[in-house]
Amino acid sequence: AGVQDLTLDRALAERILNFCRRYLAFFSYPVALAGSYVYRILQALAYACIGLLFANLLKAPLEYPELLRLASVAVTPAVVADTLRGVAGFPSSFTWLFLCFLLAMGYLLFAVRVNSPADPEESEIAPPSPPMTGPAVG
Repeated sequence: AGVQDLTLDRALAERILNFCRRYLAFFSYPVALAGSYVYRILQALAYACIGLLFANLLKAPLEYPELLRLASVAVTPAVVADTLRGVAGFPSSFTWLFLCFLLAMGYLLFAVRVNSPADPEESEIAPPSPPMTGPAVG
């Protein structure tokens, strides 16, 4: 049971390779796109976990859903920088990827810091000041 005789000559190999060359891009694009989406989703989830650490250190009243949104925005400059690097034709390296990671972490730390209380000992946001009373000037 199975193949008894198989002859692979040059003409058959060229037909198989031409078929693959013609349709491989068509079928591999959706797979690559889905893989890219999965990678970015996992990246945002991991960065939001790092954001939880930042939020605890800075006593920011942020929960995971908010940090997930902040992480998605924080990674955008690194994605743009990496895209520009690729368009310019410069090679990628682990050093470059680490710099992109540091860029995203800097933006995430900034976002968490902006959402933390001014005084680290302060756990609640100060209430707004009362409206001014008296005659208006000007």
